[in-house]
Amino acid sequence: MKYKYFRKSDIVVYAVLALLLVALCFTLFFRKSESLKGIEIFYRGELIYEYDFDSGCIYADGEYVTQTESEGGLLITVETPDGKNVLFIGDNYTKMMEADCSQTAECVNNFDAVENTGDVIICAPHSIKVIGTGDSEMIIPSG
Repeated sequence: MKYKYFRKSDIVVYAVLALLLVALCFTLFFRKSESLKGIEIFYRGELIYEYDFDSGCIYADGEYVTQTESEGGLLITVETPDGKNVLFIGDNYTKMMEADCSQTAECVNNFDAVENTGDVIICAPHSIKVIGTGDSEMIIPSG
């Protein structure tokens, strides 16, 4: 029995896979980003700082976090047994400014600013996770 290169069932499978790939591209690249309402900072999975851009600081763990006013925003210093991180909170964004986990100061330049809901900064050596929050419910993986 001799077969052609593709059977009709093969073409249907390839067409379904192509449609799934196109749908995946649209959901990943053309999704609407929700505006940032606040940030949460976690140390080893525990919430140590929460900030709302409308009302200000909601929660700060005095053991690890200090907050100081800075030109144009707030400087948040997180000092844990694992090390020190400094974040800047501006108008609807947060940026990692300093971390002592690396031999080079360039490590913080690799972090994008948290500007949208779901944006994340992770400093693995210090077990620090900064998450942008918004109105929608999100499931944030722990760890």
